[in-house]
Amino acid sequence: MNPQIVKRTTYLQVPGVQHRKIMGDIEEGKIEEEPAPLTQVPQRKMRLRVAKEDARYLDVEVRGEDTALLDALSEVLRRSEDVEYAGYRVDHPLKDIAHLTLKTKDKSAKPAEVLRRSLAALGLLAGELQAVGDELERGSV
Repeated sequence: MNPQIVKRTTYLQVPGVQHRKIMGDIEEGKIEEEPAPLTQVPQRKMRLRVAKEDARYLDVEVRGEDTALLDALSEVLRRSEDVEYAGYRVDHPLKDIAHLTLKTKDKSAKPAEVLRRSLAALGLLAGELQAVGDELERGSV
């Protein structure tokens, strides 16, 4: 009696990353990868709520976002000349709530405006990365 080899195809869903199709022979334990077509990640809006704010300090509650985005945003904020401190914290790993904290160097730079500028800069960077990814996919780089 010949054992039947069962093939299974699985797509790994990673937002913003090229999805890879994994094909493997379950019985033999062999796994090989082949690229799957890129898919568009659906656009969504961040859910933000100001938890605390004063002239130099801003604490924003962020819901439903991945920490990778908050890490990138914190890095963009820290590179700003107006920012003394920027970071984020996750109160509990099972909750989808994080807090982004920002402190400016002086009162002339309003924290909410610095956050808006940094979000715009991060959006431009994401657009540039998408353009490079598109060029790589076409093979023109």
